[in-house]
Amino acid sequence: MQRKRSWFRTLVGLSTALLVVVGIAACGSDSDDGSSTAAGATAAGDCEPRHEFSTIDDGKLTAVFTAYPPYGYVENGEAVGIDGEIITAFAEAECLELVASDSDSAGIPAMIETGRADVSGGDWWRSKERQEIVAMSDPTYLDNIAVISREGIDTIDGLDGKTIGELQGNFWNEEAKELFGDRYKLYRNQAQVMSDLENGRIDVAFSTPGSAQFYLEEAGLADEFQIKSLQADDRLEATTAAPQAGIMHSLENPELTEALNALIAEMREDGRLQKIVEKYGLPADVIETGEPRYL
Repeated sequence: MQRKRSWFRTLVGLSTALLVVVGIAACGSDSDDGSSTAAGATAAGDCEPRHEFSTIDDGKLTAVFTAYPPYGYVENGEAVGIDGEIITAFAEAECLELVASDSDSAGIPAMIETGRADVSGGDWWRSKERQEIVAMSDPTYLDNIAVISREGIDTIDGLDGKTIGELQGNFWNEEAKELFGDRYKLYRNQAQVMSDLENGRIDVAFSTPGSAQFYLEEAGLADEFQIKSLQADDRLEATTAAPQAGIMHSLENPELTEALNALIAEMREDGRLQKIVEKYGLPADVIETGEPRYL
């Protein structure tokens, strides 16, 4: 089978953020010929923000994504993926121009904390450790750790002796490093993990079901590797309860938290959130998150 390389070539090179101004028609209106009118071309007052909150740059929402398909990334000048579409809808509802970039996951919380980005998307799990430096919206969907291997490994014991690849910046990395020792390797982005997995430099990779499926299909490796959810094991807390994802933003902006939560609730209620997760290959029940909690 011929293997496609478009995503590997694109994402491995994302060692620095690629800044793009996303051309959304923020609160745009339809003109007489059916075309969309961008926010910048509308008359003052045509768009009424639903909430009041501050952003880094007036009139703009600066968003940074983890380059982690299918959850959040920038493609052809648009914020896409599940979180990309949520954040795009939020910018439109609040009459803001969306300015989006991709970056390595490990540095993104610091970007939010130091005021270089307003929000971040890309399957950020709601963790106790993370909430000490950044705020998280109410949960958007559920997730879990998936193991990518040739053998179909799905237990901690099954990983004995295996070299494991995983992304920097995940809250369970410290616990996993203690559990697996030097066999647990950290990478700056998912494309690098998958490249080393394919080439035999690591034996297995940790990911999430949606992202794992995306990368294997894009690389033409779906027939060579299996994806299994890691079974619950008290030695790794992230396996014991389904983690909730949310939109990351600043602790210093509670008004932004309120606005994000309002839109997420609306999108869940009117069915838009379900349509988005299904569009990207996730089952509809992942939006049944239950009450907000932190791991």
